[in-house]
Amino acid sequence: MKKIFTFGIVSLLYTLSLNAQNWVSTTPESKKVVLEEFTGIRCTYCPDGHKRANKIKSDNKGNVFLVNIHSGGYAAPGAGDPDMRTPEGDIIDDASGLTGYPSGSVNRFKTPRAENRGNWSASANTILSQSSPVNTYVKSFFDRKTRELTTEVEVYYTAKGTPNNKLTVMLTQDGILGPQTGGKTYYPENYIGDQYVHNHVLRDVLSPGGAWGETITNTDSSNYTYKKYVTTLPESIKGVPLVFYNLNVVAFVSESDNNNILTGYESKVDYDPTGAVNLSLKNKTATPSGLCIDPFKPTVEVSNPSSETVTSFDLTASINGVGSTKTFSGSIAPGEKTTIEFDQLITPRGEYNVSINGFSNINGGDLFDTDQSNDATEISGIGFQKDAYSYYKIGFNSGIDANTGRWIKSNPGYLPVGQYGHTGGAMLYYLDSRGVPNQPGEIVTGEVDFSNTSDPIVSFYYAYSDGGLGGSAPKFEVKVSDNCGVNFSNVQTINCEETGQPVPGSNQIYLPTSGEYKLVTVDLTAYAGKKVLISVAGVPGSGGSALWLDEIEIGSESKIASIEDIKIEGLSIYPNPVNDILNISFDSKELAHATLMDIRGVIVTEFDILNGESSLNTSSMSEGIYFMNIKSGNGVSSIKVNVKH
Repeated sequence: MKKIFTFGIVSLLYTLSLNAQNWVSTTPESKKVVLEEFTGIRCTYCPDGHKRANKIKSDNKGNVFLVNIHSGGYAAPGAGDPDMRTPEGDIIDDASGLTGYPSGSVNRFKTPRAENRGNWSASANTILSQSSPVNTYVKSFFDRKTRELTTEVEVYYTAKGTPNNKLTVMLTQDGILGPQTGGKTYYPENYIGDQYVHNHVLRDVLSPGGAWGETITNTDSSNYTYKKYVTTLPESIKGVPLVFYNLNVVAFVSESDNNNILTGYESKVDYDPTGAVNLSLKNKTATPSGLCIDPFKPTVEVSNPSSETVTSFDLTASINGVGSTKTFSGSIAPGEKTTIEFDQLITPRGEYNVSINGFSNINGGDLFDTDQSNDATEISGIGFQKDAYSYYKIGFNSGIDANTGRWIKSNPGYLPVGQYGHTGGAMLYYLDSRGVPNQPGEIVTGEVDFSNTSDPIVSFYYAYSDGGLGGSAPKFEVKVSDNCGVNFSNVQTINCEETGQPVPGSNQIYLPTSGEYKLVTVDLTAYAGKKVLISVAGVPGSGGSALWLDEIEIGSESKIASIEDIKIEGLSIYPNPVNDILNISFDSKELAHATLMDIRGVIVTEFDILNGESSLNTSSMSEGIYFMNIKSGNGVSSIKVNVKH
């Protein structure tokens, strides 16, 4: 019994005449399979194990039962993650003899008990072909008022069994949502929105005797054993809710502790269905076409096929990783539907992804949704802001700049790094042994307005080293679209030259210094007077150490040359001195970039200023003098900022 539970248990044992039997079969049967899968939320290949186990179960309906045991280091939760570990699961894990995750024990009939996921199917088929000396049956009912779970088990021996068999009854839960490393790669269909669905999760052992269950004292042929367990369930275990309509019980008989499961049975926990509904979500967002996209709001349709009128509920949305809640208040009668628009805007910056999930707090908690599979929808695509700027500089000093996007269509092997740039950070392209030769990794800007520009250019810095690895050198391709991404034209291809070498004997990739970067300038005069999307793509060759990209600068060639001498008109930074919130505003609505440095010249933070207004929270910064540099298409200004708490 789980010691963290403060509930009582009644265990009744009867050795009765056959007439007392109600559900268990008295006819000899083949063995059933109990697959205990050892898993964890940080285990990359565990989703592949989940998928394989579910396939074995679906191929052998009513004969295979799954228990997912979250244990070991991969099961340790991070902040905000569900903790699905159990003391009993840890004991079973420790005794399994596993050497890695995922592993699984099929009826504990091998030594070591745990084996590789590639062997589970064959082991299950071996077990299913064998006859069993014993049959079992389990049923369970949850009282929603008292939270009492009443579980009844019947065991019947059709042949004589070995002495001291054990009866184990486990409580499992489906539909626990959370993260899962490797889930999108190995089991992408097992998601609701952006949350992985954890099923068959061991939550507790209901039978006395801990992990291995309690002893069946009489295993003679024709012996019948009845057990009844009354368990008061808590609302949650380790902060993970026990959702009553997602619970199952698995009962099985083994020959002894951790040894040879003979047969098993599984039942879904029954309950009073009053208040059960099945709401569903469907994406109704009018997604803009093309790549030049104005901000838009996510919209969903909610259907109510149940017999209850729904008056309120909460939906959650995650827009590019930022969460929000939308509360519906109104009336959706049985068989009706309604459309709900979120207040938050989707502002495309390259790839965008929105996940919307329901339903919680239905009618103030009086109703509950029993089917999670239709409770989520996703909105995703690629887009860039229209009329984003006429001048812009992409520094890569703090990730990807606003109005800029990584276009990950063929090459995922590039990422922003916060150092080793011409100034600050840079974009790093790994080259050797990455399996992406000749596949471009593109940086695409928001729509650039060259309507009043007669001498447009794009320039950037790069650094590259072959590092003695050989192979073809990388290159950069500069492409432009004047029809919002319907097609791009290649303007110039730059074949990269080596600019430096890795540190000798370090076994490191090439880490360039600022002075090793090479400047490239590309003439865009052909696009003067137009609005365009610009792509700068690093294209790895077949070898080499590393390629770096930094400081993509777009705008008028003459204005870029003189921009350092022009002050930004109407610039105001206040209050100064500042205690918490520093406000920045200026007359022009053109996009600007702000860099805050300390008195030593070390960059503290960088951010973009949209529509001529922004703010910075300085409450966690140390007191002292800082310098705010602001650069826009109209000029550059530097102002001293005094942080004083």
